[in-house]
Amino acid sequence: MRIAIVGAGIAGITTAHELAVDGHQVTVLEQQEGVAAGASFAHSGLIAPALLEPVARADQKRGLLRRALATADALDTPRDWSGASRRWRRQWQSACANGSDQARLSLIDLGRWSLERQKALISTLHLEHERSDGVLVVARDSDSLDRKMARLEGVQAAGQRVTRLDADGCRQIEPGLNPDTPLAGGIRIEEGGAGNCREFVHQLRLIDEAHHDVKYHFGVSVCHLQRKGDVLQLRLSQRQNARDDSAPTRQRAFLPTRPMELPAQLEFDAVVLATGPDALPLLREAGADLPLQPVWGRTATFRLRNDWAQLPLRSALVDAETGIRLTRMGQRLRVGGGHVLGALPQGDVEQLFMPLYQVLDRWLPLAARRGDVQIWQGARPTLPDGLPLIGPAPLEGVWLQLGHADHGWTLACGAARLLADQIAGRSSEIDATPFASLASRGWS
Repeated sequence: MRIAIVGAGIAGITTAHELAVDGHQVTVLEQQEGVAAGASFAHSGLIAPALLEPVARADQKRGLLRRALATADALDTPRDWSGASRRWRRQWQSACANGSDQARLSLIDLGRWSLERQKALISTLHLEHERSDGVLVVARDSDSLDRKMARLEGVQAAGQRVTRLDADGCRQIEPGLNPDTPLAGGIRIEEGGAGNCREFVHQLRLIDEAHHDVKYHFGVSVCHLQRKGDVLQLRLSQRQNARDDSAPTRQRAFLPTRPMELPAQLEFDAVVLATGPDALPLLREAGADLPLQPVWGRTATFRLRNDWAQLPLRSALVDAETGIRLTRMGQRLRVGGGHVLGALPQGDVEQLFMPLYQVLDRWLPLAARRGDVQIWQGARPTLPDGLPLIGPAPLEGVWLQLGHADHGWTLACGAARLLADQIAGRSSEIDATPFASLASRGWS
């Protein structure tokens, strides 16, 4: 089939790959100038199926009272929300009240399968991107450690290896931890780690262009979607001044495809919407009036100090109290966290990012060059129940691959295979029902 994918983040690119492997002719349309330019650009890079949590859960209601990034694993809903954000919040509150552990276990199951798929891709395609293995959750006090361990006790039944460690055990794994910070202990999670999502996406794109029937077009917005007879028609708007960075001194993997003139309308047999809230009109044309909203997170990326760079940061670190993550990307250290609903958070930059600096100071105060920092705020498309939508839209031939929240990097490879299997009409290794049905989630 001729299949269009709207969106070139991690979800869109991995889906393009799986569909191309299945023999389809794939065209990727992206409004930005390159792949991984939105929510996939500079997130923390954490891959941890055992730590997956839907944003809607009973204890999240209490998070509303703690409007600070210091409680980065709690949702923050600013007071000046729009009507769409109010709708989202009402449905989120309902999901918190009516949710069960089954949603979390479904996420973990998809995350586990996705990690297996990602490892297979890395091995078979010989992908080389910055990554580390294992996750270490560290806590200053035993209460925080007990609460986190209680949340993780059920995941071992889902095949996740989780081990509680004392302070000495944590320091054996991560000898660079701040000796002046009290350390009650930690939790070692074997499955997962950290990886540079953007590097992974760029390499996968190049492989698909070279060896599969995948074409990429950037600076292209899809303005209208309709079915006409046996085909789906997409009306396009193409940016005329898209940048052409084809100079030979640039790394090929990090360039946008040179702009190509496209007709104002293209026809396909199927369309995959791997989009964010800016594509809500397209979703409505596909019969899916979804409460998809941006939930913002932040990262700060530092260069490692020369005298610290050789210390082995072997794991992704997670602060048990805040959920803030510290991950190593080659010779850089990235600190990330936060869940803020609605518009791009505004305010004093130093104040907004202060909680990230506080956690860095808590655990790795001498690791980073503070004067050499890249700060980033990214919007993760999120549905009120916190689960992605991976399945058919009401309009025949349109498929949905969206709403992955801040789990996109962990879920992407499995979600891509799950959707490709549905398009092919075959069963998958995991149950697609929790992610595929709009009706059961009240959005049909």
